[in-house]
Amino acid sequence: MRRKDREVTDEKKIMEIISQCYCCRLGFIDKGAVYIVPLNFGFEKKATDYVFYFHSAMEGRKIECMKTGNPVGFELDTNYQLQEAKNPCAYSAAFQSIIGTGKIVILTDAKEKAYALSQIMYHNTGKIDWQFSPKMLAKLAVFKLLVTELSCKEHKAISMHNDNLNEDKRILLDHIDEIHTTEKGSKRIKTNLKLDVSNVVAYCKDKLLDKNCQIYRIGKNWYGEIDGIKITINAYRYTIITAHAIK
Repeated sequence: MRRKDREVTDEKKIMEIISQCYCCRLGFIDKGAVYIVPLNFGFEKKATDYVFYFHSAMEGRKIECMKTGNPVGFELDTNYQLQEAKNPCAYSAAFQSIIGTGKIVILTDAKEKAYALSQIMYHNTGKIDWQFSPKMLAKLAVFKLLVTELSCKEHKAISMHNDNLNEDKRILLDHIDEIHTTEKGSKRIKTNLKLDVSNVVAYCKDKLLDKNCQIYRIGKNWYGEIDGIKITINAYRYTIITAHAIK
């Protein structure tokens, strides 16, 4: 990566950024041309390997591209924030992005397909206990991307628009009773913060309600910063995605 000052190498931070993305673009080689497809996805990290899961119709251009066995490129991005300036060339943007390459594997085993679909549903809904009938599984193409190379970049915002902080805080706190997390999210937060508490949601709510908590929204997420930690909350479902120490 040319801009080493923007490179993200911390695995926990990379996982956090992936968790805030909702579209993964796959780039295929198709008879000498490039074919790019935006897809919903699920993901997980197995040991040191990143794995993405997708589904689609049983037939189509991307299915034919997969059958060639060629490597694919992928891209995700989130938290775009325009950075305004007095002249055009001084404009910039804050963002987080991930690009990489990998190998596609089409899944045929029913249990593997159901597991992959569960990961997709978890990433998009926060719920993991889904049931898939044999008929449903037979009608869907399900495939995974085994990542062979990945790079992550973050361009931080110059400011957080202080004029909006009070209003952002009011809006989030108006919905404080709706804030929740999942079992997987609870485990992630306990690990990240080395917490020994029984109720992670209550812990996070107490932090957010503290008068010194700085609350702001960027894109699809709310953020709360206090006592050296950062809490990330989905702005539409009020699901606590993660919390981690600020470095």
